Amino acid sequence: MVSAWADGAKPVSPDRAYIDSVIDSMVKAGTLTQDQAAQMKGDADAAAEAAAKANPAPPKKKSWNDWITVGGYTQGQFNYYADAPNPDHKAGKPSDEFLVRRARIVVKANPTDRAHFGFEGDFGQGAATVIQADLTYDVTADHAWRADLGQQYVPFGFEVPQSSSVRLPLEFSYMGSKEFPGQHDTGLVLYYTSPSDHALLARSKASEYGAGDFGNFAIGLFNGEGTSISEANSQKALSLRACKPFEFGSDHNYGEVGASYWDNTYNTYVGSATTMSQFEDRMWGVHAFIAPRPLGIQAEYSSGKTLGSDLTGWYVMGLWRPGSSDTVFLRYEDYDGLAKASNPTVSASGSSLTPFTRHDTSIGLAHMIDSNTRLTLEYDWENVDAEPIAHLSSYTNSQFGARLMVSY
Repeated sequence: MVSAWADGAKPVSPDRAYIDSVIDSMVKAGTLTQDQAAQMKGDADAAAEAAAKANPAPPKKKSWNDWITVGGYTQGQFNYYADAPNPDHKAGKPSDEFLVRRARIVVKANPTDRAHFGFEGDFGQGAATVIQADLTYDVTADHAWRADLGQQYVPFGFEVPQSSSVRLPLEFSYMGSKEFPGQHDTGLVLYYTSPSDHALLARSKASEYGAGDFGNFAIGLFNGEGTSISEANSQKALSLRACKPFEFGSDHNYGEVGASYWDNTYNTYVGSATTMSQFEDRMWGVHAFIAPRPLGIQAEYSSGKTLGSDLTGWYVMGLWRPGSSDTVFLRYEDYDGLAKASNPTVSASGSSLTPFTRHDTSIGLAHMIDSNTRLTLEYDWENVDAEPIAHLSSYTNSQFGARLMVSY
């Protein structure tokens, strides 16, 4: 047997080096043969390994930078409104503007193998806001089951839990942004992800414009008021989501399909600045996604009821990736109902709210300047048809946007 220490595979202690030199001297003196010397060194190796296993070295104490990471991204943006001013949410703004759309700081901590803490703050648009603050605990050692408590993404559909640093269009679809304002809420979610699907879902966010690992199945209870309004009633919102990722083709292209459900009682100010009204807030939705290699597609459909009115929203987005640095996208979306986040007022009759129909087409190009820098150019055509009770004529809004995003 050849000594593992003697051939340099392991560090040689001074004591062991002395013993080996004695054995080599005995070989030179003819006291030992080469085979006997090799056997002695091999026995010494085995004895040392047994001693190390019986008395293992204490684990190295982690320093703070071993279990805490800090990152984030900043999005600088220019908007030009071709039809400004108009009666939608851009009213009162100039025809063009520069802004820091988002300036996010993300802190992740893993104090133990199973406990994980996340914090995300936004300093964009002249305000400091806590976006996410949650504690995740891996219920099982294989990370298949985990519980997430705190202010976190709402697991509904595809876009709602998708990071703004991953999404290709400048803004979320109208359905996602208005029915789940801020994308986050405070609550408790139990996730299950099969070990075989965990890597697939993680890969989707890292390289395929996906949402990431929000489980094969998720069930959660939330306050149901979003992040901008504190809890206003004792009823909790129920969130259910199912998702199945898959690979196909010789290049292992990524795809996923899923379904979601949301059941909530929502309080908001309607027709009064001091008195809240309570509404049912129920939705279901389905989504599908195929990563662009070079062609892909992303689509969602949601339907339900909120603020006393039925609503339906859907979009479909075609994707084309002609090379590793560029992705072209074309999205059409349709929304029919009320905008929950806009706090609509009651009509003159005092008995009805004012639903509307909105159509939007977006075309854009996302170009990766380097691995941490992305430039996005986009043009939108928006058409809004208001209900007669709103006493508003239909209007259009065209917008050009350019965004430079740097991740760190």
